Amino acid sequence: FAQNVEVQGGPADLLENRDQYLPRAPLVRELAAPRSGWISGMETRELGMAVVRLGGGRLQVEDTIDPRVGLSGLCHLGDRVEANQPLCLIHADNEHDLAHAAEHIKSAISISDSAVEPPPVIVETISGAKE
Repeated sequence: FAQNVEVQGGPADLLENRDQYLPRAPLVRELAAPRSGWISGMETRELGMAVVRLGGGRLQVEDTIDPRVGLSGLCHLGDRVEANQPLCLIHADNEHDLAHAAEHIKSAISISDSAVEPPPVIVETISGAKE
């Protein structure tokens, strides 16, 4: 990733010194797991829409993107979580947007009572070779 950034004219030390280059959201808060269990489902479209509602994406081409906002540290399918453990960090511009995003994210992440096998990282390999 760092090489990609540098090749496109960005700073070579972006990953080591990101605070020097990237703006920070005024509010960064943990979203706590409502209960203990295993992460059994994630509505990824809803997670993406939560980011859009925070201002980190576009609904229309003319919409501006706020690079300060979004999600980080998101839990993964199959993770074991304890009650009140962070599911993610929400980076927001204001309390209203943060609360709104938190509700959408909570409803987009399912927690089960039993262990869940995470899906494979690679589902299929596509080759250019003809058989």
